Amino acid sequence: MKDSLSIQDIIQTLKKRSVFIIGITIGLIIIAVVLSYYVIAPTYQSSSQFMVIEQQNDNIQFSISQIETNLELINTYMEIINSPYILEQVIDELNLSITPEELRKELDVTSGENSQVVTVSAIGKSPESAALLTNTVVEQFQRTIPDIMRVENVLVLSEAKPSLSREPIAPRPMMNMMIAAFVGIATGI
Repeated sequence: MKDSLSIQDIIQTLKKRSVFIIGITIGLIIIAVVLSYYVIAPTYQSSSQFMVIEQQNDNIQFSISQIETNLELINTYMEIINSPYILEQVIDELNLSITPEELRKELDVTSGENSQVVTVSAIGKSPESAALLTNTVVEQFQRTIPDIMRVENVLVLSEAKPSLSREPIAPRPMMNMMIAAFVGIATGI
């Protein structure tokens, strides 16, 4: 009785099952193509950046403690953007029929480490809707923050533009096809 397989046995088995392996692989790739191109709706992402600057006199220079305080305030600004207070205003302005919690899931508010720049990204069913949502959130923040934090200078560094987000972020057909091919080969073997 043989307890081990030789390389020749493995190759022989793969030859016998080659039609099955190829069939499963091609079938799964076709399913991935159909799902990616015809079933799953594409999703687009658009981003805008802004920076909050405190009013300064010409004679006053920035101190390290002021910069550290500003960096700590960035987290506060990000929380304010994600708050129902801002999100409800965005929902009202755009006449959306979703809750603030649902809207929050469509937004991504980030800041680089030790950076005073905040990036607001939104996803949408079209590049235009993603850009509109992103820009509306930043505009609402810009209008609202003077009342909340007594800060008046919100400098928008870059607005979201639909032309910059023409490629959907999901689905990713090539990635789906590669995964389907791997699963097909693994299943067939």
